[in-house]
Amino acid sequence: MLLNLPGLTQIIDSADYAAYVFNIHEINFTAPVPTLRLSLVDIEGSGRQVDFSLAISDLTSFALREYFWLAAHDLTDSHPLLLPYQEPHSSLYIKGHTEHLKELSFDLLQIYLATYGKWQPFPSELFAQLQLGHALLANGPEPLIQRYAAKVGEYGIHTSIIPSYTPAPSNLKVLTLDDNYFVGSRFEFTVRHESE
Repeated sequence: MLLNLPGLTQIIDSADYAAYVFNIHEINFTAPVPTLRLSLVDIEGSGRQVDFSLAISDLTSFALREYFWLAAHDLTDSHPLLLPYQEPHSSLYIKGHTEHLKELSFDLLQIYLATYGKWQPFPSELFAQLQLGHALLANGPEPLIQRYAAKVGEYGIHTSIIPSYTPAPSNLKVLTLDDNYFVGSRFEFTVRHESE
């Protein structure tokens, strides 16, 4: 579910820019609460910008792929990146081979992409595990493992799923800024400076 970003929404609304982007200028991971220094920049020629900071409580994971000209933003408590923190985990063991290894590999890749999209890199070691024929194929959130097992079974390979653990309940959320993401429990925005 998409959540309201009160601090960021207020910053955007008060700036009243028709078109804007975010720029990330600095990240401090040594602070007790990791903090980013960002700006909201008017891209319609006024030259105005609002500098603000973002403090992230309980930062669990993040990925920074771009720093400038970020446009899209969302905060949600329902995101593929939260699966490891919300779903029970299992291990999938396989026994057997298939003559259609290339097709099975592609099918497993499609399942992974349908689950995580662009947000998590595919674990390429899975292909080597398939070739072994008798191995631990994957660990992960149970919904993903169940889909893997069903697909592997379609190719005549025997599977065994062993539950491993259930994560403790958490109030984690995901903030995305284009392809960047931050997983944490609280996101606080504070205006630092507004330029004319």
